[in-house]
Amino acid sequence: MITRYLESRSNHYGLFIFLIIWSPNELLLTVILLLKVCAYKDGKVIIDSAAGVLGEDDPRPVRPDTLFPVFSATKGITTALLHWLVDKGKVKLDENVANVWPGFGTNGKEHIKVHHVLNHTSGLHNALGKSWLENASLICDWDKCLSEIATSVPETEPGREQWYHYSSFGWLCGGVIEPFLGSHPHIPTIHSENNSTNQKQNKDVAPPFKYNEDDTEINKNFGNGTNTGLAGNRISTYSDSVISLGEGSGKGNAIRIFKDPRIHDAFLGVGEYEDMVLKNGEFGLGFKRWSSNDGFFVGFGHRGFGGSTGFCHIPSRFAVAVTVNRLSISGAASRKIIQFLSSELNIPLPEEL
Repeated sequence: MITRYLESRSNHYGLFIFLIIWSPNELLLTVILLLKVCAYKDGKVIIDSAAGVLGEDDPRPVRPDTLFPVFSATKGITTALLHWLVDKGKVKLDENVANVWPGFGTNGKEHIKVHHVLNHTSGLHNALGKSWLENASLICDWDKCLSEIATSVPETEPGREQWYHYSSFGWLCGGVIEPFLGSHPHIPTIHSENNSTNQKQNKDVAPPFKYNEDDTEINKNFGNGTNTGLAGNRISTYSDSVISLGEGSGKGNAIRIFKDPRIHDAFLGVGEYEDMVLKNGEFGLGFKRWSSNDGFFVGFGHRGFGGSTGFCHIPSRFAVAVTVNRLSISGAASRKIIQFLSSELNIPLPEEL
């Protein structure tokens, strides 16, 4: 059984974090060369640390605004942006994607709705897979990828099967978002109810290190289309919860982005949103949903290839994000950090974490 010990030390680079992982076969000391951890509890930042160096051959220290490659963890950000448009009344979850994306409603995609896209049930999970294999540089061409999506053919009927949209998700959401916020690479300014101080953008970009072969294979398609990975069918809704966990606008306080008090229900696909998600599916409306040992949904978030993870435990008003560049298929390092923080705060974690 794996146990963990987290030791924090300070030096001229700031906070370094060492993970000592004990297994029956070996004692392994892993130095995470690049890591950032930020956690909120009851609306206030309880840890916000950056540690390490930019690369094995680049000794510059990591800073709080250093850019990280976090892979599919960005799906959580894209999901939140689409929900923000819904909250603003710009988009409806039950409307056809073709209503807001000109040219999308062809080749059997006429009845794909926004909630199908978020729930990974649009049937377009492999829409870009073949094209990327033939031309890897296609990923850098936003408009071309949108065109590929618009002319693609669904593999399954919308809403019938849940298959992880590993590559197409960002462009599917982007095609819905773009008419309202402008074309990529425009970065919109999201105005919250509280104004926050703009921070200077850092131009440093931390490269990913090669991943550790700690899993036997990468399974892009989770389950068999009717995923039953959640512990039972019971749900627990939090209709009184909102995304804001704090009242202030200064550093260290959360800000209110969503006005709908049912926003967590929407993230999880429960309550009045239950008919918009596949029953027992791993995903709600965009976010992965986590359940407690007794089967109640208690949290949401997303993980990316390599281990970067965002997780929110709703009952405890706790949220944490961990980004790393020592890539690991299993994400063991991120899990150890989340487990450590949760144990210190006496927050029960889903078994998966």
